[in-house]
Amino acid sequence: MNPDREPLAQTLNSIIGQLSAIGERLANPVSYDEVAAEEDDLWVIKTKIELICSYIKEKEKAAAALSTAEG
Repeated sequence: MNPDREPLAQTLNSIIGQLSAIGERLANPVSYDEVAAEEDDLWVIKTKIELICSYIKEKEKAAAALSTAEG
């Protein structure tokens, strides 16, 4: 695997695991507080995904600029 992509892959795998666990817990919530806690966890995951998307967009822009400069 490309060393630049390894942290990204690890983060994505972590998010998938977190979403799976949240889904299982939300299938049988015990209280409103439990649901609220899951909402907080989902907000953190959403933020991580937004950061990953920003990172990918920046990499794409850099690659396009490099390609234009070389061409």
